[in-house]
Amino acid sequence: MQMDTNYQNFCVNAILSQREACCVADAMLERCKKNDLDIPLSEESRKVLMEVLYQFAYLVRSIPFPKRLPRYATYEIDLFHECLQLGLVVYPEGTQFDEHGYPCTDDEDESGAESEDDNTEKPTYRPMIRIPIPTIPLKVWAEQNGVNRNTARAWVAQGRIKTFDEGGNECRVSAIQYLPDAPYANKKIHVRFRTPGFLPEKVVKKYPSLAGEVLDILITPVKDGVCTLIIISRPPEGKLGAQSLTIREDERAALVRTLLKDGDLKPSLDQCYRPPVGDPLSGAPYRYASLQPTAEDVAAVEKLRVASVCRNDTDEANGVSMPRFSMEFYNEDEDEPICSITGKTVNAKPTPEETLLLAVFDPNDLIECRNRVFSTIGGPKQGYAPWNQSIMFLTGIEYPIDAGKGILESIVRTLPRSANKGLSFSPTLLIATVPLDDANLDGIAELLERCGFAEVQEDKNDPYDDYRVFFAYANP
Repeated sequence: MQMDTNYQNFCVNAILSQREACCVADAMLERCKKNDLDIPLSEESRKVLMEVLYQFAYLVRSIPFPKRLPRYATYEIDLFHECLQLGLVVYPEGTQFDEHGYPCTDDEDESGAESEDDNTEKPTYRPMIRIPIPTIPLKVWAEQNGVNRNTARAWVAQGRIKTFDEGGNECRVSAIQYLPDAPYANKKIHVRFRTPGFLPEKVVKKYPSLAGEVLDILITPVKDGVCTLIIISRPPEGKLGAQSLTIREDERAALVRTLLKDGDLKPSLDQCYRPPVGDPLSGAPYRYASLQPTAEDVAAVEKLRVASVCRNDTDEANGVSMPRFSMEFYNEDEDEPICSITGKTVNAKPTPEETLLLAVFDPNDLIECRNRVFSTIGGPKQGYAPWNQSIMFLTGIEYPIDAGKGILESIVRTLPRSANKGLSFSPTLLIATVPLDDANLDGIAELLERCGFAEVQEDKNDPYDDYRVFFAYANP
């Protein structure tokens, strides 16, 4: 099931599922625990942020998420000085997205005035989680950060530190407030500005091609005295697009100072958590490797006769289980199957001791293939996530050469509904291992990719010599 280009563009900046939202939350927490933040916080501020992130990661796993989303729906995680929140953004069905994942707006008329017809459907936002960030007195913040109180008051007066009015005479600031310029003076980190706006006049004068509305700025770390400036903008005349400029170290420092002082764009507090522009992960096929059976798929498979067998030949008495199964799909009144599928299942992530035992019953190196998948999808403790603990391994897929492609795809896409096919198991993750010496290797690989599987890419320096490994999640 190939994705159309517009939906693939949409996926670049989208969080598509509870699984991905949990991965982002885990990554945020892991970086905070290791004090691996691009934004330097005082130790007191880091502890506050870590507590908030613990609570957030727990809630993201605990609250119910929608069972089915509209096609152009994305979860959005925002970290502000006052709160950390998760919401659901739904774009209208006809929205067009450019290659950078940004929605394309309708062109204005030639006079430059916006259309009077303002009945265009707009994106909707539904809040799901909001965790407040506590505030502290300004004098306490100044002590924590080693700043003179008069300097802190001056920053407040200049608008460089956001304050909160909670009654009383004390000036209060966010408990995770950072020193205004500290993150951006560091030449070894990415600098990110995400709030839409227009660049200061002096910047446009120096870089005329950057005129127009700017949606995203990324300035890379300095290397060999230069860095790269990547800007996604919408010029006064033209479509949204990305530009890349190489600038010197002194130009970088001057540009950052100007952006912090003037113009509409504001620095992003969550810059260290969001993938930078052009991050290969943001467009990787692994992110949307999922089986999405249609009603037509389900109806087509329900007309078939299914013969299934499941046998456990591992040490189930000691809590280790890797049952073998086989399923054959027949048209009514036919003796030859349309398709035969064999494999094994794992109901939980094995411990190291269990892994050794499973290896005895694992001639297909399934645990190794599973580890390749976990390594590919990344994320802290990815193997312990609930969506990775009910695994169906597909070790054999056979079908006659004249089998119809449509019915084969329907069979594979409905495999997560295996509990309806005589098995007491419905997987959350499917991993297909295809031996390199399989006579139908290319045909099976093509079938899996059409159904929504993604292939684990091998390391060029250490190529696989046994299997091609594919995987897909049961739910998007």
